[in-house]
Amino acid sequence: MNRLRTFWEQRTVRERRLLVVLATVLGVLTVWLLLWQPLQRALEFQAQRQTRLAALSAQMVRLPARVDRASIENLLRQRATAQGITLASVKRSDNQLQVAVSVANADALLGWLLALEEQGVVKVQELNMQGKTPADGSVSASLLLDVH
Repeated sequence: MNRLRTFWEQRTVRERRLLVVLATVLGVLTVWLLLWQPLQRALEFQAQRQTRLAALSAQMVRLPARVDRASIENLLRQRATAQGITLASVKRSDNQLQVAVSVANADALLGWLLALEEQGVVKVQELNMQGKTPADGSVSASLLLDVH
């Protein structure tokens, strides 16, 4: 400590000021390199990670949920009703469902089937649609679905 004091006292006022400025610059640079930059990198990494996790979470929602065979019919009816589709009947045989749609908008029906396939609930094996008159976009349909 005495050496440092002697060194300091031997410097002129101008040299002391320069040393104070140098120490300040080095202190700021050290804080920048050792604290600020690593924290910024960590924040950027976490933001990227959060974005990836949100994307994965959205994909998980689309992954097939294991639906037990007893509730598959209820699931079909609920989702059909939500889309404005009226199911006349749902008959089960082994791993297949025979579904009759009494009335539905064609776009809604196809969207409903596509969503069910994408979610891995069923796979459409056969689809027969008949347009209603007057031609307002509504159809009746019979479906043969494989249950996953």
